[in-house]
Formats: sequence, C-alpha cells, structure tokens
Amino acid sequence: MRMRGLGPVAALLALATIVVTGVAWGAGVLPTIYISYVGTDCTFTMVNDAGNSFTSIVPGTYQLILSADDFVSCPNALPNFQLSGPGVLVNTPIDNGTGAAADYTVTFQPSGTYIAQDLNQPASKLTFTTQASGSAGTVIAPTSTAPPAKPTVGTDTPTKTTTPSTPKTTAIVDRGTLEGIVSATGRLSLTFDGKPVTELTAGRYKVAVDDKSRQGGFTIQQVSKLPTTITGVSFIGKRSATLVLSAGQSLFYPSFDGKKTYFLVVAAQ
Repeated sequence: MRMRGLGPVAALLALATIVVTGVAWGAGVLPTIYISYVGTDCTFTMVNDAGNSFTSIVPGTYQLILSADDFVSCPNALPNFQLSGPGVLVNTPIDNGTGAAADYTVTFQPSGTYIAQDLNQPASKLTFTTQASGSAGTVIAPTSTAPPAKPTVGTDTPTKTTTPSTPKTTAIVDRGTLEGIVSATGRLSLTFDGKPVTELTAGRYKVAVDDKSRQGGFTIQQVSKLPTTITGVSFIGKRSATLVLSAGQSLFYPSFDGKKTYFLVVAAQ
C-alpha cells in the first residue's frame, strides 16, 4: 500500500511560502513534534519545529504530526506507531491509510522518559526525556495581513451598514456510554443500553472498552475522519475515551487490516 503525507521539511517549506506571499506572524500556537516514516522498514524520524532531532525537551503541551512518505511495505501492513510515557499514550496506524497526516495533542510531564517506537519493529525506538522545569509555551503562527478596503470617493449616498449575524450553535448532548469488548479470541463487539450498536443519535459518547486479547485492539472511527484508538494491539485491560459522533457512517475494528463493523449515526431530531 502506498501512503503519502506531509513530512517536516515539506511543512516548513509550505510555511515559508505562506510568509513570502503576504502573511505576517500573529498569535501563538503549540510547538510541534514531527514523526515521519520514510523507506520500507517501519523506521521513522522525529524532529522539532526547527527540523532538528532531540533527546531532551521542556515539559508542556505539544502537537504531534505523524505522516508517511512513499511508504511501500511494512510487516503487518501499516506502520503502527506508539508514543508512551508519563501521562501520554498514542497508539495508531499512521494516517490509517487515508494519505493524510494524523494530528494529536499531548502533554509531557516534567522529569519524564518517553519512548517512541513502531509496534511492528519494537527494537527500533527513539527515547527522549523532559527537563525538570520550564514550559513549552507557544510558537508564532502566521496571520493574514490583507490591506484595508479603500474608502469610496465622490458619492453623497449614505453608506449602509449591516450587523453581522451570529452563527447558530448547536449544543452537544451527552448520550451515554458505549460498551466495547475485545474477547480473548480478538472478536470485537459494541453495545449501547445492552443492545448491539447499529444506529446511534449524534452527540457525545463515552466509549468504555474491556480488552481481553493481545490479538487486536479497539479503534473507533467516523468515515473521512481520523480514528480514535482506545486500546492498542498489545494492551489488555480496561480503558475509555470520550468522543463526539456526528451524523454519517462510523465503524470500529481491531486493527486497520482487521474486520471492520459499520454503524450509522443520525442527526438529532
């Protein structure tokens, strides 16, 4: 399977292009760590905003961008990335085969040790630590600098002013808890109020998973959106996550190349 994503160098070049074409620096955004797969052996690089590798960073909240560039082959199909350490567990196939980079936000604790590895190649790993003090803070993001509109000259017609309308917002309703089970043989099920899930009403759900197998995990995903991996392939135990399901088709599966079970989410009446 061929996968294409945006690597750190391309991202920096794209940002440089934006600056050249009339965008100025504005509000701060989270610092970013780029994890990029290249080649055909499930290995990856990990760099910061400056494009440099690192073994120590200041603690705080960071954005992770994971991508694969011209990835041709890998044991067990897709790269299966994991980043773990105090307060952090990211475990997901890179971009889930969609070709778009995966995007996560994580908070690294002070004086912690974190391990990045591909679960298909556990011997290949990168380790870094966080400093005892300091804060990651923010970096500068580009903002638009479009020139103001020119005043109208030579007319006595009064200018009509309009008040911008306030966009309508719809409150997100808590719908309850979905119960997910990964059996000892790796079979998945998802129920709501004791019944198998085939159709749900859009809203916020807690997904509680009891994983009893090392043969597969539990990932839930809305079609055309990034997946949420609640338990990884090697995890056994209970874990939960809260997510908002919008109208459309959704699915859950043990791993990207495993059996996929679809269900429908309908808009609230």
